[in-house]
Amino acid sequence: MFAAIFFLFSVIFATQADNFFDIQLLKAYDHFCDNIATLMNETGITESYARYRDPILLYVSMSVLFSFIAAMLVFPNFRYASMYTNAQQSVSRLTKFGLHITFLLPLLTLLSFSSPVKKQLVFGPRKLLTENQLDIMRVYLAILTLVVRIAYKAPHLQAHLNLSSAKLKALQRETGYIRNIALQATVTVCIKTSFRFSAITRISAPSYYSILLPYFFPSSLHCCSKLQEGVTLDILGDLSWTGMPPAHIAHSATVVGSLRSIFDATVCRAIWSFSLVFVTFTNVVLSFMGVMYNSYFLPL
Repeated sequence: MFAAIFFLFSVIFATQADNFFDIQLLKAYDHFCDNIATLMNETGITESYARYRDPILLYVSMSVLFSFIAAMLVFPNFRYASMYTNAQQSVSRLTKFGLHITFLLPLLTLLSFSSPVKKQLVFGPRKLLTENQLDIMRVYLAILTLVVRIAYKAPHLQAHLNLSSAKLKALQRETGYIRNIALQATVTVCIKTSFRFSAITRISAPSYYSILLPYFFPSSLHCCSKLQEGVTLDILGDLSWTGMPPAHIAHSATVVGSLRSIFDATVCRAIWSFSLVFVTFTNVVLSFMGVMYNSYFLPL
């Protein structure tokens, strides 16, 4: 059932993403078909079936792939939302402001992909950025997200490690009759799922990384995807880390030239932009859902 729900939302997102975000997936698909037709003409192969093709197969294949990605991001984002909610209870105002910035940076990255923001920044009256500068700014926002999460890892991990103590206090506040055996069993389960932490206590490496992985997995996947987009577009010669149009680099190998003629900058930009927008959108939606769940339905 959940797989069908993820697939349904992935199909809806794939078919409607061009209307709201700067992806240009259909334009890249037509360009991809034209590149295949041109390559087949050069090699003398009949290509009448590849000139015009309905993008339904593209939508279905990408929806299947990204529905699996969305399913993998559910638990890490809900765990991060739980740590973000609980971390605000025992930190200073300055640290709380940093936690809010950490939580909202993926939303800022998502907004940078939206069509209204691009029209205002690139084609607006002031023309603050060029298209290349906007593209590389999106990559830098992903890197900044990972850096800020690393900087604020201590409050988040401390909040996760304090779950057993918070659960025990919640049980002590409950009214009614509860047997000591049931209380001890509940506390034992809480201690096994959480880890007690203090300034002196040392945590083993497997236990530490079992907590660290759910915290950094969403931003790491998000950042690695963006870095892969930046490196790919930089190799294709259409994106520079400085935001300036890079110089053209000639490739003499025939196979590389054939692949570059099919997967050129337009096609790769659309593919990676779609993956980045989908992963960012999934992170933002699931994180907000996790915050709402922990704030209104599961208070600790």
